[in-house]
Amino acid sequence: MLTSPDKSSELQKTIYEKRQENRLSVLKEKANTDSLTKLWNRRGFEKAANNEIAFLNRENFPYSVALLDLDHFKKANDTASGQDHSFGDLVLGESALIISKSIRPDDFAFRYGGDEIVVFLPGCSVQNAIGVSDRIRKLMLEQTPQSLN
Repeated sequence: MLTSPDKSSELQKTIYEKRQENRLSVLKEKANTDSLTKLWNRRGFEKAANNEIAFLNRENFPYSVALLDLDHFKKANDTASGQDHSFGDLVLGESALIISKSIRPDDFAFRYGGDEIVVFLPGCSVQNAIGVSDRIRKLMLEQTPQSLN
């Protein structure tokens, strides 16, 4: 079945527009994602947190924010990696994986700075957030080589 030139160009335009939308979506995701940890980056945190906080406040739901800092990260990274920091990259990636597996699907983890990771916990009381943070801390200690503790 042949299509008329008008229908053909209309179809091409639709396909082109869909591809552009997909490309834009990928670019937005990359702009908000830390390439090393695969967590959202600070920009992603600020956008998501602002939207989520506005909703939670409007609905009068609790939320907590935990700032996790990897102890002695700079010293270990500089000592183990020398100039290329590949050891630090590995530590950050593994830490992000541990944290991601330790939180609920509705929680968000973000790489906020060098060795700082923020966990946003919607619907979570302060007491529960302390429990989540402590669980993450224990898992991190269990999976850290003794030479770095």
